[in-house]
Amino acid sequence: MILPIFACLSACAAAPPELPLFESPSRQGALDGLTVKPAPRCLGPRLTPDRSIPPPVVESAYPPEGAVVRPGILVVRLTFNVAMSCNGIFLKLPPMEKPCGEAAMQEAWLSYDRRTIRMKCMVSPNRRYGYRLNSGPDPSYDKLRLGLVGNANFISLAGLPLKSFKTTFTTSGGPRVTDIREAEAQDKDAPPNAPELAASSR
Repeated sequence: MILPIFACLSACAAAPPELPLFESPSRQGALDGLTVKPAPRCLGPRLTPDRSIPPPVVESAYPPEGAVVRPGILVVRLTFNVAMSCNGIFLKLPPMEKPCGEAAMQEAWLSYDRRTIRMKCMVSPNRRYGYRLNSGPDPSYDKLRLGLVGNANFISLAGLPLKSFKTTFTTSGGPRVTDIREAEAQDKDAPPNAPELAASSR
């Protein structure tokens, strides 16, 4: 199972770079013929940024800017150029609706190389949606400032903030996507190691 990263927004501490990114191989095993893979640790960013590593940018996203997608279950994906920490929430992009709910409702899943996240969202037909990352203060999150807004920005594992990113897309009139596997399959450009929410939810 891939680790849900946003569940530890206020709990993830900065980790020294020498800590392993995954649980010990000794924790691997098998259950009824099923190989159990170690889950990546939820790590906060380095307290002292490592500027020898490039700052993070979004390399690709699903849905891409301007896309038209089916209503129902939507698996939003972001792929970055470098390994990311557990910090970050999706912010509103007025006047568009935000597809993935408020901060407390956001639960994203992280790939083993820490460069891709996915989140299960629900979208309605014939709507325009949008979200933004690291693009300045958002008054709607002021009430969450205690212990949460300090972690609102996406930050790389090396301790550098993500370059501001925003995107918009629209939904068609249908048919609705009702199965998580079908929702993941809509993302034709997902990297091979993108977390599989369908497998994680079994």
